[in-house]
Amino acid sequence: MKSAILAKAEEVTGGWIGNAFGSEGIIAIGAGRTEQELITSLRQSVDDYLVVDAAHWLAQMGHAGSPDTPNCPEGAIKLPADIWVCKVAKETCPIQAQVFLDEPDRFFEGCLLDEDRKRGIFGAVSQGEYRGFHHVRGRYLCVRCADERGNDSAFSYHYPWELSSLEDFTPFDPQRDLIEKLKILIRAGIPRSAILNALCARHSVEIAGLLYPAVAANLRVLEFDVRRPSR
Repeated sequence: MKSAILAKAEEVTGGWIGNAFGSEGIIAIGAGRTEQELITSLRQSVDDYLVVDAAHWLAQMGHAGSPDTPNCPEGAIKLPADIWVCKVAKETCPIQAQVFLDEPDRFFEGCLLDEDRKRGIFGAVSQGEYRGFHHVRGRYLCVRCADERGNDSAFSYHYPWELSSLEDFTPFDPQRDLIEKLKILIRAGIPRSAILNALCARHSVEIAGLLYPAVAANLRVLEFDVRRPSR
């Protein structure tokens, strides 16, 4: 699974320093004599973070929404608890709305519905009649992706380490700067939600380019392979 993470590289006396960002703010730091050495250092630091934190998050969330485990069409997410409930049974789903295509018995044993309903759901999903994406548990909407692709697109949702808040990597202070920066966004035809929410790495660079061009010149989008936990 690919993850795109925002990073900032800055040249200083004697070399380069940088940070990588996620929903928690700075998630990794790095340094090097050259920019390439810095990127290598940052990549190692982010890898170390992902091995522990991302793997734990995916295991905790059940990593629903993978090709082998699409979401059930009768499942609905209950926020803010981020828990899947069955729209038919009106109860918390024991298998968190996961249709285990490679483990049918696991789905049939865990589903709350009657046998005919279970078989109907499994058949529809396995035959591709339902692609199974409403909300992948543990992933969150990038509002700029939603502007482009819509809320229902899987590509509009990201894991916490893929989202960054503007104030974490720019001088932006919401109390001091919000009105001034909103005017710039509005003139560019971008909704105010883009400055009020954490964004994916690509759109973080986009917004920084409009509001803080000098900072945007130092931003990088780094891609990583994140391993899903085995069951």
